[in-house]
Amino acid sequence: MSRAYNRAATATTTNRVSAPSSSRALLPAYSGHPPQPGHARTIPRTFRRKNPFPRPGTPLNLEDARRLAAGYVEHYNTVPLHSAIGYVPPADKLTGREPVVFAEGDRKLDEARARREVARQATRVAVA
Repeated sequence: MSRAYNRAATATTTNRVSAPSSSRALLPAYSGHPPQPGHARTIPRTFRRKNPFPRPGTPLNLEDARRLAAGYVEHYNTVPLHSAIGYVPPADKLTGREPVVFAEGDRKLDEARARREVARQATRVAVA
């Protein structure tokens, strides 16, 4: 392949003319990865799964949607710890239980430290 043809091909695919390189072939630029043939075959498989449609948890009417939304809000406010408010659940922060939660966490940490110290001492005695 001639160098002039290679520059012309590069100019049309990348909208810029590259300087001629030594012996490297100029490849057209693209973003991401080339398409993978195996991936194209896996997409239709998702539609053949054994789970019936509609998926479990899909609201079928307005009452189902309200029930699912209420369950999500309840879970979000009571279960996960949020870093922005000191790693306590939002419900505990709003009800003022934050000091109780911190005290319980400190107690658990102290118990774990004590267990580790006892285990270390038992290991030292066994080695000596």
